[in-house]
Amino acid sequence: MHDLVRAMALKITKRKYMVISDSWSLKEILIQGDWIKDLEKVCLMCEDDIEIPDGMSMGCPNLTTLICWLPNLEFISDSFMSQLDNLCFLNLSGSGIEKLPNSLSNLENLKVLNLQGCWGLVDIPDLGKLKKLRELDLSHTRIEKVPQGMEELANLTFLSLIFAESLKTLPEGLFLNFPLLQCLRLPYTVKAPVEEIVSLKCLEEFNGRVENVSDLSKFFTYGKSQFLDIFHIVVVGEDDEWLRECKRSRDYGSFRHQLNQVKVRGCDLKNEDLSVLVQDIPSLTLTKCKGLSNSLFDAFPRLSKPSSLKVLEISDCEEIECLLPFLTANLEYKSRFPLLRNIERINLIRLPNFIAFFQNIGAAIQPPPPQAIISSSLRHLEIWECDRMRKLGLPSSAFPNLEKIHIERCNELEEIIEVQEGEGRVVSLPKLKNFFLWELPSLNSVCNTTMSCASVERIDLIACPELEKLPLYFDPTSPSPPKTLKEIWVRKGDERWWKSMEWEHPTHGHLLQPLVKFTFWNQCFDGLGYPY
Repeated sequence: MHDLVRAMALKITKRKYMVISDSWSLKEILIQGDWIKDLEKVCLMCEDDIEIPDGMSMGCPNLTTLICWLPNLEFISDSFMSQLDNLCFLNLSGSGIEKLPNSLSNLENLKVLNLQGCWGLVDIPDLGKLKKLRELDLSHTRIEKVPQGMEELANLTFLSLIFAESLKTLPEGLFLNFPLLQCLRLPYTVKAPVEEIVSLKCLEEFNGRVENVSDLSKFFTYGKSQFLDIFHIVVVGEDDEWLRECKRSRDYGSFRHQLNQVKVRGCDLKNEDLSVLVQDIPSLTLTKCKGLSNSLFDAFPRLSKPSSLKVLEISDCEEIECLLPFLTANLEYKSRFPLLRNIERINLIRLPNFIAFFQNIGAAIQPPPPQAIISSSLRHLEIWECDRMRKLGLPSSAFPNLEKIHIERCNELEEIIEVQEGEGRVVSLPKLKNFFLWELPSLNSVCNTTMSCASVERIDLIACPELEKLPLYFDPTSPSPPKTLKEIWVRKGDERWWKSMEWEHPTHGHLLQPLVKFTFWNQCFDGLGYPY
């Protein structure tokens, strides 16, 4: 760093703050201690290969904050931290170190220690003297056991071990030493000690894995009114493949799509009380689970008040044939309605015996309930690889707020929306924006009457060779297509099929032609992504 630039920087910051962004300046700060002795906050940022040899130290007795973003740093000498007695905040996240210096053990004023993303870190010295420590982040490290002396950290409010997948076990009674803990994140490869965790009266956020639904329910029955504002809990039974994937993955986001979510994998739910899954949890995923009824909602208890469930994803569950069978009586209808009222998103993926959304909807009670309130909150419906389904069984007016329909690779699907006699000539989906039909080789009817979609923005018709008509309605007297519609995607090579498409009015095909994009089908995935 040039002397003039350095002098100006120190004058501006009143000799208290400094950011170092190159290896030359970092070496200078280690060598020339006189001009840095008053620094209070330092940020070291450098992608060059950095080495801090023995004997070098930061002569900054007043330093309270040290942030080191040094991804190529592999070694820190003991001397480096030997004069940082007042250090309160230490962030070494993302560095390449394998071992922390023993001098770390003497930083008795340290309140925050962030080691997130130190992929090679195995060895951490005794932390027993760091009694003021409040936040400890060991996520994405390779530690095989919790650091020695950790049980002495009674002031911890934040502890993250998530994706420290080399961690084998947790010492019995460990979490009983942290009465002030507010946030706890554990690796999914280690079973959480439920009894210890639910005894933490200050806990607001929990990420981790439990073994069964009975353990899960304890999180929502102990001090329920004040417990767990934020949670992401995985219930794993017999799913070794997923646990192995956890160990391989470094992508935390792929496992934590959203907050307040429970994922149940590889569990036998036959004798479990499933009420907790629909009463207290906004987002629920069931994967490779057994013991479910052929009608999914038959597996859940009748409810007297609306469920909190907003997102439901089911995949690889062999027994499920439908979400609901036909509604046989008013009592039956009323008991099911609370479960459906608040659901906003449903994903159904690889259900080999799934037949229909609502099975035998034509046998509904007489007089039928107002179908528009069956799932009035549903906004997203996605169905993938359900090969036994011939008719989706969607009631024609049950989803007034539906914004997205995405159906893909359902080989036997022939019809999507079912209109019963006397229900009217036009199906209205007033808020539908995205309508995606991908790889449906048997689909011959979207709807057996006209569809009004006043808000539609995008339509995908990818590899649906038997589909001859798109019953989309818009004003035939208008000289232009609907104002909201921006694009129609069709697979490249299907130009002749597109030209033969039938419309509600002869002018529709001509008006829509400028919006059509012929492309290789996999290019349609941009910005969409799979729901799993």
